[in-house]
Amino acid sequence: MKKMIRAVATSLAVAAAFAAPTASATILTTALNVDNYFYVYIATSDNQTGTFVGGGSDWGQTISHQWTLNKGTDYYLHVAGYDVDGTAAMLGQVSLSGSDHKFANGQTFLTTNRDFWTGNNVGFNGVYTTLTRAGANGDGPWGQQPGVSANAEWIWAGHTVNNNASYFTTKIS
Repeated sequence: MKKMIRAVATSLAVAAAFAAPTASATILTTALNVDNYFYVYIATSDNQTGTFVGGGSDWGQTISHQWTLNKGTDYYLHVAGYDVDGTAAMLGQVSLSGSDHKFANGQTFLTTNRDFWTGNNVGFNGVYTTLTRAGANGDGPWGQQPGVSANAEWIWAGHTVNNNASYFTTKIS
């Protein structure tokens, strides 16, 4: 009986040890629209693509993903956006649960904009160009996208018609 009680107590202690970090971990949540499709990655280096988190292929539908961040680790949220024809852009918002991490704006909530996102047309390499503002959430040709703040801006790296690939990054400290 003592062995059984000890085994159960040990099992509960092990389970609690594994559950504790999850309860206090920071959760990154993305809500994105990209005309036409996109892939989301989380990396610990600005020069690496990182781990695939998810993607989407319908710019008219806000696609959400979640990822758990480890305390004490800096991350880079990378979004690879691709256009098929016409005007291209990315719109969205990202948020962090808890206070262990912050976005480049010093907050736990960030919308797409040219101030706190960087981008280029060649990949995740740490070298970025000025982003183009293609309009606010609600502007044409896309209209209002549900599930995304009205403060979010449609952005793209370079010309929104002549560049069919854009790579976006924001740091999470």
